[in-house]
Amino acid sequence: MEIFFDKKDYSSYKDFYKDVLQKLNSKRFSDWEDEKDLGYNGNLLGEFLWYCSEDSNTYVFLNFYKEKMKPEKNHEDYEWNIIFNYFNDLAKEHPNNKVVFINK
Repeated sequence: MEIFFDKKDYSSYKDFYKDVLQKLNSKRFSDWEDEKDLGYNGNLLGEFLWYCSEDSNTYVFLNFYKEKMKPEKNHEDYEWNIIFNYFNDLAKEHPNNKVVFINK
């Protein structure tokens, strides 16, 4: 399944944490059913993605212009790069998942 995350839908990285739980249906896992935002924490995101690792998803990040996001530029870009790293790690460790960046 393709799951889309469009940068235009988020005012900050914190909105993403709420959205990823909804799009990946956290309620299906008893450990995550009451989770609201993962504490805006990359480590918890990585753990949650592990629960979803058998889903065989293609995660499509739209309009993020990753090459322009430098971790030292500002805190927001730093947090986004942490998120991207966890998704890339998921795809490396579980090749049934893919990560794609599309800039329009």
